[in-house]
Amino acid sequence: MVSSDAQTQPIYGHKLSTVGPGTVTGETAVYDFTDTDLLMKLHYLRGVYYFKGGDDGSSSPVSGLNTAALKGPTFPLFDTYTSASGRIRRRTSDGSGGGRPYVKCNDCGVRVVEAKCDRTVEEWVKEKGPWLHHAQLAPVNVVGPELQFSPLIFIQLTRFKCGGLAIGLGWSHILGDAFSAANFVNKWGRLVSGEKLPLEPQHLIEPKPKPEKPRKTSVDSVKEVSPVEDCWVVPNESKMETFSFQITPPKLNHLLSEVKQSHRCYSAFEAISAVIWQCLAPKKITICRTDTSSSNRYRLMSNNQTLSTIEADFPVAEAKLPKLAELIARETADESEAAGGLVNAESGLPDFIVYGANLTFVDLAGIEFYGFEMKGQKPVAVNYSVDGVGDGGAVLVLPAGGGGGGDGGRVVTATLPVEQAVRLQSELEREWGIA
Repeated sequence: MVSSDAQTQPIYGHKLSTVGPGTVTGETAVYDFTDTDLLMKLHYLRGVYYFKGGDDGSSSPVSGLNTAALKGPTFPLFDTYTSASGRIRRRTSDGSGGGRPYVKCNDCGVRVVEAKCDRTVEEWVKEKGPWLHHAQLAPVNVVGPELQFSPLIFIQLTRFKCGGLAIGLGWSHILGDAFSAANFVNKWGRLVSGEKLPLEPQHLIEPKPKPEKPRKTSVDSVKEVSPVEDCWVVPNESKMETFSFQITPPKLNHLLSEVKQSHRCYSAFEAISAVIWQCLAPKKITICRTDTSSSNRYRLMSNNQTLSTIEADFPVAEAKLPKLAELIARETADESEAAGGLVNAESGLPDFIVYGANLTFVDLAGIEFYGFEMKGQKPVAVNYSVDGVGDGGAVLVLPAGGGGGGDGGRVVTATLPVEQAVRLQSELEREWGIA
């Protein structure tokens, strides 16, 4: 147990515990990662869900949920997500332990952090910024350097003095994409609310890796990095900064009108990406979209991102926004299968980064972030960011809640080298009134 003084730190009283499956999975159960999963192994998703409380700490449905009511439903939840509470091992033919990673489903569990905040949710949001993804509320999880002891998921429950609650999620991207992470917490919320879900156990024994085929030597949307061995972190050459901002519905409509062409309208993601691309002006960018179609979701947790690369043959800073939006909209060549093919079937190597290999725009539209409902109460705000971003930077675009799950425009979370972060914030405020 680690505690800090509430008078010096707004987040204090930290307690650490572990939750896992309610029934024994068995020592022989394993979960094999796909090549695409291994492609994402150096990235981590971090999400925060804010639930408001009442002024007296008792008038909100969430205020009345004690720790047992929140943690109890995780036991049947992890009966389904058994691999998420396991630990990483390596498989080699000679037993040396240096080969392809997999999960041993040994029920070691996920870490749960409980903490308190001496602010109300409104005070915290006002002080920290309405869409700031603050590290104190979302636990940082890194796999390694001792794989056998590293949880793949961290959860933080932070109680505010108003009775409100922030639920932070630290999710290892090797388990699955943002769709998988959001689906996980949404099922948890439904269990907390008393629903009986048909939680079918996941298929633990996946097909063995296919025999080696001719592979490409490179794919533009990913970048090979020096082998990280058992500490799944890549140091950046640049100092990185993460910041978030909301694009309100009126500002979004104005932006869309500026990007619109007579013959075509563009999506919010395409318009926002075009504006930021023009501000930062790299020649090459990556577009990452999450495939939410059920036909491609054969695993309970999976990485189903489509990856495409766009390279401009003109000065981006001087280009018209509709031209940039058109390039983003029509670029449909999916490189994800080819990128996954760079991973060796036996060793799981080499190591790569996806987010930040180039300036990477991530479209998170269509993901039910506000489907995390507890006792009839939806989060008033949700934000996600990515850790392990390369020096090219990454920009996530996701829906804003509008105070209770409605359409509140878009939230943009960017992780960029510091000098680019400063330039982008200045440009957005000066040219678009977005701060």
